[in-house]
Amino acid sequence: MESFQQFNNALNDNQGTLSLFLFVVTIFFGWITGIFSAIRGRPKLRIKTLPGPTFYSVGGTEAKHEGYDVHRSIFAIYLSIANVGKSPASIDNVEIGYHWPISFFRNPTLWFNNRFLRHWITYQTVSVSDFYHRIDDDNYKGYPFLTQRSVLTGETADTYLNVGQSTNGVVYFEQNDSFGACFPLAKNGYAKIKIRVVDSFGQRHSKVVSLQRVSLEEARKYNPKFGMTFSGMRSEGSLIDLPIDRNGNLLPPQPEENNNKKPK
Repeated sequence: MESFQQFNNALNDNQGTLSLFLFVVTIFFGWITGIFSAIRGRPKLRIKTLPGPTFYSVGGTEAKHEGYDVHRSIFAIYLSIANVGKSPASIDNVEIGYHWPISFFRNPTLWFNNRFLRHWITYQTVSVSDFYHRIDDDNYKGYPFLTQRSVLTGETADTYLNVGQSTNGVVYFEQNDSFGACFPLAKNGYAKIKIRVVDSFGQRHSKVVSLQRVSLEEARKYNPKFGMTFSGMRSEGSLIDLPIDRNGNLLPPQPEENNNKKPK
């Protein structure tokens, strides 16, 4: 009884502290509950690649920089994006990131930013032609753009997604003039590309996919002006295929003194 009386007296003497403690605990749990409710109520975009124009190429401009071929990496990705979350959202932007096959010993800073991390292209390039594929002499299959309007029809995909709704379309990127090892690292003809979709809430949704490297000739079966956006803006000639190794990476340039040697 004496212990109970002491406990009761302690409660009576510290009612203000106890009330404050209970108030703080209530606020804390309410805050935590609100956070989880907000997370559960957010959109969630599921990203998939579809068969069709889903590949990349590396084309040379025929210019040189410090003995290296100047080249551009070009990407076409046919995407399906579904909202499997709890609230509607719009697709604001699509970005891609990939590793460069650059050596740490050549440039540690570039290695860290573009090999250890990723090189990012954060804005799509406008394609000057639609993507399509010939089925036979009289029939073609067209592929819609995701965010760009069709050059032929002016139509574009619906990028506002209600819960349970999906959309699909092609996104297109051209990496600006580069040289040396500034291109996607390939293995057995494929490069790991991270696709990042930014929704209207600023939330990012990502997926890493394997993208096949194809020749410019093969890519242009789906789009006759593939890789020609920057070339057209600068009144340059068409890109050309450059020599590659068995993995699909560009071959390093040969030293000029070796090229100029006369056979014995």
